[in-house]
Amino acid sequence: MIESHQFFKEHSYVVLENFIPHPLVDFFYEYSLLLSQRLAYKTSTKSGIENYSDKWDGDFDDTNGQFGSNAINFYGDPLMETLLIKSLYDIENHTGLELVPTYAFLRLYQNGDSMVKHDDRDSCEISATACLGYVSEKPWSIWLTDKNNNDIEVTQKPGDILIYKGCELPHWRNVFSGQHHSQTFIHYNPKDNINNNYKDGRPFFAVPKKI
Repeated sequence: MIESHQFFKEHSYVVLENFIPHPLVDFFYEYSLLLSQRLAYKTSTKSGIENYSDKWDGDFDDTNGQFGSNAINFYGDPLMETLLIKSLYDIENHTGLELVPTYAFLRLYQNGDSMVKHDDRDSCEISATACLGYVSEKPWSIWLTDKNNNDIEVTQKPGDILIYKGCELPHWRNVFSGQHHSQTFIHYNPKDNINNNYKDGRPFFAVPKKI
């Protein structure tokens, strides 16, 4: 059986099952639902709106539907950035690269959402995306185009992770037909890059990109 880092070297991606084990992934999934519910409730009340900050509290999609017109997004969430930091050693082992963590992102997709075909920005040279959980009759696949221009379908169970070269392999999702789908993204860059975007240019982890 080919080692994960060798597969990654040859294909620029690798899929790992149960990267986040149960019951930890169930904890993350429930957390994502509560966080999304909290944001929705806060923005539905007068006092909540008056104290709302999209940078600190999370936001609803602002990409004109490119990454899910109904999605709820959390950049730099403290729990997800803890996962980012603590997963560094494992991600390095599975890619064969020395890396630095840049940022984490949590997104709750909802019915009718999709993700346009795109490459990631320069803080995402090595991206890893894990399914946390969903309510749907079937898993929601993520697609990517590999180095040989083949379209690859990746279907994830909760806890499975896809590690890929986010700036090199275009990736996308078709329209989601379920109720909701929770996904986390943890991003890294090669340590030896002149501008490796450590912490995504922030002074600390778990804070917004721009304040």
